[in-house]
Amino acid sequence: MEALVQKFIPNAEVRSFQPLSDGLIHQTYKVLVQSNAATQYYILQRLNTAVFKKPFAVMKNLRLVQQHIDSDYSLLLPQALKTTDKGDLHCDSAGEFWRMFVFVENSQSFEIAPANSYIAEAGRSYGVFLGALKNFDANLLELTIPDFHHLQRRYDVFQQKIQSACPQRLSQAKREIDRTCEFYRNCTVDLSGLPLRAVHNDCKLSNLLFDKTSGECLAVIDLDTLMPGTIATDFGDMVRGLCNTATEEERDLNQVSFNIDHYKLLEGGFLDATKSWLTCAERESLAGGAHVIILEQAIRFLSDFLDNDTYYGAAYPGHNHHRARNQLTFLASMLEQI
Repeated sequence: MEALVQKFIPNAEVRSFQPLSDGLIHQTYKVLVQSNAATQYYILQRLNTAVFKKPFAVMKNLRLVQQHIDSDYSLLLPQALKTTDKGDLHCDSAGEFWRMFVFVENSQSFEIAPANSYIAEAGRSYGVFLGALKNFDANLLELTIPDFHHLQRRYDVFQQKIQSACPQRLSQAKREIDRTCEFYRNCTVDLSGLPLRAVHNDCKLSNLLFDKTSGECLAVIDLDTLMPGTIATDFGDMVRGLCNTATEEERDLNQVSFNIDHYKLLEGGFLDATKSWLTCAERESLAGGAHVIILEQAIRFLSDFLDNDTYYGAAYPGHNHHRARNQLTFLASMLEQI
């Protein structure tokens, strides 16, 4: 561990380190480092190149955004350290890529909002972040995960998985397959005419750091999926994570529904931060973005179940099948209310 840290901080001494389990993709550690008589926490992270096949593109996008955002930006950006040879990443002897960030002190993140005030704050904070990029040329960003939010292509893959799935899994998921196909056929949302913007693409609550004392958002983090996209899908991500009365892991579907009060809080916070620049078409697309993102995630879970859980993995038999049922129930409840 110390040898890795020294690729970013010469002569550093590692006093302690602990794995962080919050991130599902990368291998992440919180490291206490002493250097030149100063002691400070950092985040050391090994990139998952099975998911992010172009790690240098990930870091290039981050640097471009850092250069664009001006001093009026009220939140913190992830502060990545350079390696000792002035690079963005260190490649170890096993071919693994590592990076290091300054740890944001007195901060915390949440999987579930501890109070309603955090929902409005999440909407406001992502709105502030997107507003800082409103004039950025999204075409400068590299695609770190191609077709990340592309409903038609996700559905095409889903159809392929139906054709190749084993008969047992097809039988188990028949009702959800039929229901997903019906939702897709009836989906009339068209986001193609919206402005192409630099967007986060993973706007979940856990990608925000909150001040432990005040509860205000300090930073938007995890910019690895920063790519060209639409405001609608970023808002849809927020809705998927913050407006379900249960988590996506809930198996009791009676507990799963769309929380309209949370939606109003989220939308209010978001629009408060974006009202000066959001176009009319973008404002009108927000609910449609939620429709697309929730359906897309149901398709992804069900596709993975049919593909023997090769992408998300499964903690128990039928895990991704249950996740898909959860999202389809959530979507049906949302469409009844907005």
